[in-house]
Amino acid sequence: MLTECQRARADGALVRVTSAFIRYVAGNWDEVESDYRDRVGGHVAHLRSMPTAHNRNPQTVGVLLAAAETFLDVMMKLGALSSAYRFQLIDRIAAGLELATDEQSEAIERSDPVKVFLDLLRSALVSGAAHLSNPATNEEPKYASVLGWRKETTHSEGFPSLVYRAQGPGIGWIDDRGIFLDPDASLGAVQSFAARQGMGASIPWTAKTLGKRLAEAGQILSSETGRNTQKISVCNSAQRAWHLNASHVLVVASDDDRKTGRVVGFPEQMGAAS
Repeated sequence: MLTECQRARADGALVRVTSAFIRYVAGNWDEVESDYRDRVGGHVAHLRSMPTAHNRNPQTVGVLLAAAETFLDVMMKLGALSSAYRFQLIDRIAAGLELATDEQSEAIERSDPVKVFLDLLRSALVSGAAHLSNPATNEEPKYASVLGWRKETTHSEGFPSLVYRAQGPGIGWIDDRGIFLDPDASLGAVQSFAARQGMGASIPWTAKTLGKRLAEAGQILSSETGRNTQKISVCNSAQRAWHLNASHVLVVASDDDRKTGRVVGFPEQMGAAS
């Protein structure tokens, strides 16, 4: 099959098919786009009604099925394939998607939600989907550029200057003791970030349950008696937060850095377990 596809490519068949599809869609845009959206909505609604549907699968599978149907319908209208072959291909595509999503769901269930949370938290901070602040000022912390802040140029009295602007919602604070996460804000930001990446509700727990699991996994550095949170003073106001090791959240540079808890861009330990 690979050899046949390579031969078709060399003969220009794939280029001709793609060109024909684009020309048809361009000439019938309103009809094709409306049908495509209706198909997505119909597939998503059907998949969400199924008791075994995974949180992220309906939207993903619905889009892929609708795209396949749109492409094959155009090819059928152009006389490139028969109606019977079109339905045969759709059945094969649907079966493949079902197998792939079942395997994906099993893999997610096997994943450790604590690790998933920390990995997504790291990505959210690096990408600017959320930020951490200095608890003393609630402004940018040291090494703000890797903690959800971006430099911007402003002009004051005709002179340009660089200032840090927070990106995304504030989800906690960081200082030389480590990271302090607001439970609800951090979990909400991570879930929103995961959803934008097409991952759906990737953490199957409430903030209270996640706090317990973080403690059980040894991720909580310090906490009040009977709680998984620690009080932290933010601009002279007490806040409850999960106290985490910064080196468990931020990327470490090497094995030596892992042993000391040092993280990229951080010349000193920040909340590393002794």
